Amino acid sequence: MDLNDEHNSGSETTEQTLPMGFSFVLPTEMSAEFRPLLKESFLTVGPESMPTQTRHRLSSEVLILQRELHESGSAMIPADVAEFGQLQTSTATLMERPLPYFLGVELVRGKLNQVRNQLAEWESAGLQRSATLDWDIRQATRTFAQGMMDPWQSDASFHLNRALTLSFQAADELIEEYTKQILALRHTRAAKLDTGWGCWLSSIPKAKEAELFQNTFNAVRLPLRWKDIEPSEANYNWKQLDEQVAWCLGKGLNVSVGPVVDFSPEFFPEWMETWNGDITALGSFVCDFVETTIARYRGKIQNWMLCSRSNCSTCLGISEEDQIRLTARMLDAAAQIDPDSKFHIGISHPWGSYLTKPGFNYSPFVFADTLLRAGLPITSYELEWQMGSRPRGDFCRDRLDCSKILDMFGMLGLPVQVTLSYPSASTPDEWASPGERVAMAGFWRSIDENGQALWAEAFAKLALSKPYVTGVFWDCWSDAVQHRIPHSGLLDASGTPKLALSKLEAIRKQHLK
Repeated sequence: MDLNDEHNSGSETTEQTLPMGFSFVLPTEMSAEFRPLLKESFLTVGPESMPTQTRHRLSSEVLILQRELHESGSAMIPADVAEFGQLQTSTATLMERPLPYFLGVELVRGKLNQVRNQLAEWESAGLQRSATLDWDIRQATRTFAQGMMDPWQSDASFHLNRALTLSFQAADELIEEYTKQILALRHTRAAKLDTGWGCWLSSIPKAKEAELFQNTFNAVRLPLRWKDIEPSEANYNWKQLDEQVAWCLGKGLNVSVGPVVDFSPEFFPEWMETWNGDITALGSFVCDFVETTIARYRGKIQNWMLCSRSNCSTCLGISEEDQIRLTARMLDAAAQIDPDSKFHIGISHPWGSYLTKPGFNYSPFVFADTLLRAGLPITSYELEWQMGSRPRGDFCRDRLDCSKILDMFGMLGLPVQVTLSYPSASTPDEWASPGERVAMAGFWRSIDENGQALWAEAFAKLALSKPYVTGVFWDCWSDAVQHRIPHSGLLDASGTPKLALSKLEAIRKQHLK
């Protein structure tokens, strides 16, 4: 068979040996529409299960994943899960071998193992398992056994697909129980939680919208774009940000500003392009802008989202090590201007999807740990859960994966914040970041207004349940103004509230000050 031909329809049996690596026999019923998503697969390495550079070879029958390192590992592969969506999910640990694995078998095995391991860990800490969760795990295990006895049988795919759905159902029930029990425990200590519950606000809302905002949120994030504030060198325009800061403070909201520097191509002024790759000049420009911004609002703003995407950016043409040094310089510069302020560092792609590309060696966790070990004045790390779009967003994952990544960053001993976004439509969005599309990133249940509402409620409550999470922010207030992720606003382009807004308002009323 031609493994470089994605549309190969040859009839050769896949019982033959294949090149060393990790090869998977594909289900015969896999749709042609879903098949291209398998190119989003990768191998993982290390205790963090971070991605590594992976070569893909795909035919109509087999997916082969290879890397330079020849040792056991797991594979992260998109799965089309009935009732749950198109989600990245992991196999269990596999060894390299020339004989192929059955994809359906390994995806179920991996998810069931994850559920059982997490359940055991949380039960040891006092979690009470529900009868529904017990039933889900038993049914998934029984159905899995039926499918794996002989994967070549015609009915094996039916059993394996059902087992995968039941495994995700068990994971979902486990997270529901965990979230419910942890929030109940936290409420025994405080009737209302003091977690920051906010939204990014790019412009001052109209009176009716402002009332909706204040009913839903107790905090606000004011994003800025360097290219708008300093369109030409040393020529500043602070009018819009000044007005936003004054409005938010007048409403008594807990205000944070930033990212002061977003390491995305559309953020930087055009006049800086001349200096790409010159770390000395870039460092001077970046630190000068940080100092100027913080000095202007000293005494008014005490919370700064200092930067985002510094863990995965290539837009300035500097090395990964120089990017870390630049982030450290920014922190030092900011603290010198206002040592009493709090400085937060954004972590984009927290699962490390950028590590599949050349030029990156630091996982998001190692990047964060490296800055922390340098003794820099970091108040918290803020993880971006931006799912369902590319390239800024990540391929969709379930809540169990999100819980694990939060707990990993919680091990650093600092507070953690979370920024959330999920699209309500897949059509083009003229106000979204250039090049950002709702495509090739899967979906959680559905991509529509109802799907966004369910996602917002489920993932925001998970983040809120973690005691070390001090802030939860929705990425965009309105689709009618400039925003990063397509159709991610809580108001549509006409100003009409979406269902997600009412879900977030209900959480605020039930759990928060």
